[in-house]
Amino acid sequence: MSLNILGPAQRDVVVARDWYNRQQSGLGERSSASAEVAMQQLLDYPTSWPVIDGDVHRCPVRSFPFDVLFFVAGNDVFIVAVMDQRRKPGDWKDRL
Repeated sequence: MSLNILGPAQRDVVVARDWYNRQQSGLGERSSASAEVAMQQLLDYPTSWPVIDGDVHRCPVRSFPFDVLFFVAGNDVFIVAVMDQRRKPGDWKDRL
């Protein structure tokens, strides 16, 4: 399977990293690294994660309050968003 991170999802990671770095030095890098681990897990086991809407799955990012939202099409995994679902739960839907 190949991993495809859509532009808005890439921006989500950068925004989160920058925000966490403003809170504590180095915390942003930890958030990015945790997001990368989650992305590798969902790539390894794409159907293991719960479906939250239609074909979109949710994979939580360990130690941080956000989820990686993705869908599978053939042999490709598409990351739609990396965001805190408690704040604006349906904000990612316009990205599809």
